[in-house]
Amino acid sequence: MVCGGLGVQRTHEILCTVHPPELVDEAVNAYRSIVRNLQLRRYGASELNAERFVEAVYRLVECHTRGGEYTPPAGKVPDLVDKLLGLADLPAATCDECFRLHIPRVLLAIYQVRTERAPAGGDPGANPDLADAILVTTCADWVMARLLCATCGLAPPETQELVQRLTARPTPIVWEIGGTRRPVTHSLTVRDTVLLLLADAYPGGVTTDDLASSVEVRDDTYLERLVRQLHTSRFVELTPFGHCTIRPAGMRYVESRVQSWRQPPE
Repeated sequence: MVCGGLGVQRTHEILCTVHPPELVDEAVNAYRSIVRNLQLRRYGASELNAERFVEAVYRLVECHTRGGEYTPPAGKVPDLVDKLLGLADLPAATCDECFRLHIPRVLLAIYQVRTERAPAGGDPGANPDLADAILVTTCADWVMARLLCATCGLAPPETQELVQRLTARPTPIVWEIGGTRRPVTHSLTVRDTVLLLLADAYPGGVTTDDLASSVEVRDDTYLERLVRQLHTSRFVELTPFGHCTIRPAGMRYVESRVQSWRQPPE
């Protein structure tokens, strides 16, 4: 099951029965974005939407623990770190530890990892990397699972199945060995293969020589014409030196089709 599949959709439906839909929409959309960008190897702090996710879930917790009151969704949550820490002061007798301690602490970890290690944070020399992205995504999985377990009201076996659907990770769609990358599926056109490989390399790029090695077309001139056509249509940026980088239009194209391109590896 992949992000955006039945697990996330069902979780969205269940959370909307307990929390305001506008808050659930924001949290689920931010979660989907975190997972999708990890799959596409987009590890930057802004792309992972970690801060957006933390603020959205904080509002859900705030609403749950304050009798339906919460910070308006428009704009940022002021003094977010202090407010997350302040949830620990809620009375233990009337507030579940999940909302008082566990979720706030994990949200704080997500927030600090992404903001303090990003270039805009306190350490400009420490750029976000894959390890950060995996940590953030795994913590976001856990938070969504805890929210689900705390509010779903389903029997334990049903809850467990839904949590597994929610947090399952899809098979990688690009396979790499010895520096050569190829799509797992064999059914893609050459055009889609080129765009997928460029999306997988983003924010970096790929030379036309490396594309030729990965795509394995018999006619190199055909590949060159194809890349130039993609450049003309603004799907990729091709430099005079043969370096290709996917552009926003090309990334949107890949994102809209990537799930249908997946299939289990042989």
